[in-house]
Amino acid sequence: MPEELYHYTNIESLALILKNRTIRFNSLDKMDDLQETMTADVENAGRFTYVSCWTADVKENIALWKQYTNHDTGVRIELPKYPFKKYDFVKSIIGTKLKNIDVPVGLQTIIDYNHMLKSDYFTQIMSGDDILYQVKYTDDINEIIPKILDYNALTNQTTVKMGLLGKCKDSAWSYQKEWRYILQFIPGNLLQALNDGFETFAEGIKEICNGTAKQPFPYYDLKISDEAFKRMKIVLSPTISLGNEILIRSTIGQYNPNAQISDSKFKGKIR
Repeated sequence: MPEELYHYTNIESLALILKNRTIRFNSLDKMDDLQETMTADVENAGRFTYVSCWTADVKENIALWKQYTNHDTGVRIELPKYPFKKYDFVKSIIGTKLKNIDVPVGLQTIIDYNHMLKSDYFTQIMSGDDILYQVKYTDDINEIIPKILDYNALTNQTTVKMGLLGKCKDSAWSYQKEWRYILQFIPGNLLQALNDGFETFAEGIKEICNGTAKQPFPYYDLKISDEAFKRMKIVLSPTISLGNEILIRSTIGQYNPNAQISDSKFKGKIR
């Protein structure tokens, strides 16, 4: 697993990342690969999977510069893997009605449970140390567009394998050498689910399967830890304009003066 990851974007997104100290996870239905949100048996299930897309390729990738940045406003952000802020779980639920649960001492979570418990969404993600995946590139359509319903005739139960989503792409995308963070969110409030024996979540899964579930939000932002924020490195687009370079350096100086800034190795070599 790589120690650092790289994200190609524009200065507008960079400014928001710097000001808010967040990394944005977008729903699979917002990806440029339209197959991402598809499954073989459940329509629009990808709307409940959220990803943040990076690459582990240390070398600059001209194709990614061209595809994901504007030629005169682009940047490449480098951060250590798992750069997310962590919350003390016990402290984060103080003031909520979540009580008398058995949790490991000192449990740290990337999800702010204080906020989640007051909202109508839920994720099983806790520590967040297992949400990074290397994308598999394949020509197997059954992996690209998987079946996520698994019926067991012996138990007469159906398992919904949401975890299959977001991990495989057509081999035509292999030049991206992509790694991505993946989160899944289920509609429903955790406190209500605890009170009704998790019928709330069962109903949410059922609605996802029959296509009537409402997406909880179009995107989800995770906070960047102070340590990771200080270790940020930024490479300027090889064709950055002088004015935008001034804007970028000024924005970085205001919000993250510890970040290292450097020119692209392709500066003056491409147009």
